[in-house]
Amino acid sequence: MPDASTTDVYRFAASMVRRYGRDAVLVAELQADILLGRSDMDGYRTWKRVELVADELLAAEAPDSSPLH
Repeated sequence: MPDASTTDVYRFAASMVRRYGRDAVLVAELQADILLGRSDMDGYRTWKRVELVADELLAAEAPDSSPLH
């Protein structure tokens, strides 16, 4: 997903959250690490964006009464 638009990243992150739940952030982080190991900086940056957006989406879904870490 190189050169992904912001809309694409948000859509993909949302699909990751639906598929993996709270593990979506970890899955995206692992993908980013794999691509970094392959020196694929475009892919790495895209997956890091997906990771951050997935984290934001999950934080927005947390109920108000949930404890903060």
